[in-house]
Amino acid sequence: MKLLALVVTAIFVNICLSCRLLAAENPHDDHHNHHPKADKMTGSAKDKVADSERGKVTTKNPLKKFVVDAALKTRMDLLADEVIKLGLALEKMLKLENNSSNDKKTVLKASGRQIQNVVNDIFKNCTLSPETDSTIHPILADILNGAKLLGAGNENEGLKIIHKALLRYGDSFDHPGWMRE
Repeated sequence: MKLLALVVTAIFVNICLSCRLLAAENPHDDHHNHHPKADKMTGSAKDKVADSERGKVTTKNPLKKFVVDAALKTRMDLLADEVIKLGLALEKMLKLENNSSNDKKTVLKASGRQIQNVVNDIFKNCTLSPETDSTIHPILADILNGAKLLGAGNENEGLKIIHKALLRYGDSFDHPGWMRE
């Protein structure tokens, strides 16, 4: 069980780091066009984005959590499930000593692609308020960067980035049943 937790944590970490690389080429930049106020982020929202880009997590008001609509909840649950699924697959490969680089790259690439698809779907179907939107975007950008790193075979960095982003999501959003570890 400890090995599984370690593998899942490593996966989260790898996914998290990948998101930064994807941010430059992800569709969430165009997503802001349907939120007139989103382009004019408040000072605290700008600080959150800047801190996210530097790998720092700051919460100005840790007691205030944004409400999660059903669509976001469903998709964030899909992301968490995909990361857990990846952790289990990597653990199984390790136990079976089937850890060839080609097999592992295939698993990482498929998982990274699935995570990217879910995040892109969140951007495409977003109906959040501008304030909520400006909070979720840096988190999703990090998840995309982590997914890109996974797809490139950088398991540790990708999972680290994704893990941190998912923890920030749990700190910022009131998502019933959200995992904390």
